[in-house]
Amino acid sequence: MAAPTGQDKQLLIQIVQDLAEIKATVKNYADLELRVRDLEKARWSSAWVTGILSAAISSGVVFLIVRALGVTSGN
Repeated sequence: MAAPTGQDKQLLIQIVQDLAEIKATVKNYADLELRVRDLEKARWSSAWVTGILSAAISSGVVFLIVRALGVTSGN
């Protein structure tokens, strides 16, 4: 096998640099994916709060409408 030339060494150095850049990009995407998953978990773990608040607001609006109309129950 022949000894590597200067051009071969330069090509090898370029390949190593490109590989390092690809690895860094993949690591950034992995970090981004973890952040998105954490945000999704936080969103779903607090989803019940949104439901309760929505129900409370809706019942309050209905109460105010019924009270304004003077509707009584049973009589």
